[in-house]
Amino acid sequence: MRRGRCGGAEVWHANPFSGGRLVRCERRIERKRRTGAKIMGTIQLSESNFQDVIEKNDIVIVDFWAPWCGPCKAFAPIFEKSAAKHPNIAFAKVNTDEEQGLGAAFNIRSIPTLMIFREKTLLFAQPGMLPGNALEELIGKVEALDMNEVRKAVEAAEQKEAAEQKDTEPQAQAAAN
Repeated sequence: MRRGRCGGAEVWHANPFSGGRLVRCERRIERKRRTGAKIMGTIQLSESNFQDVIEKNDIVIVDFWAPWCGPCKAFAPIFEKSAAKHPNIAFAKVNTDEEQGLGAAFNIRSIPTLMIFREKTLLFAQPGMLPGNALEELIGKVEALDMNEVRKAVEAAEQKEAAEQKDTEPQAQAAAN
């Protein structure tokens, strides 16, 4: 049985030799440290740590939620289970009631909303609850992406947008005159 994590570092399980009470599992933590695996649980994001989390992690999955939201409560165990399966990915939560600035910055209009960043690039943003198998499939697709191709596509789109904006400026000036 697993239980809470303290800062993503503590794992608890029922120890049959201690009458089934929950004890801290040092072996799992030490094994992860020796293998270089990140010890990760869900991270509570705020305006003060958001940028740091995005910059220091290759893949970050963000759940925008609120405590009064029924679908958010239903999605929480799915999100936690996925976080336990993927210790190499940062799973983060933003309470939109407490972090209204982040909600506004990402134009959150419906919750839960799931966003996925990889190498500081927003790849996915969708409101609504995902079933566990859909979340796992999405994670697999994000991990399989060739980020060099993604960066090339983003650069091409930005250049096209800049060129279109340049073309519309003379027309706007002519219309103003």
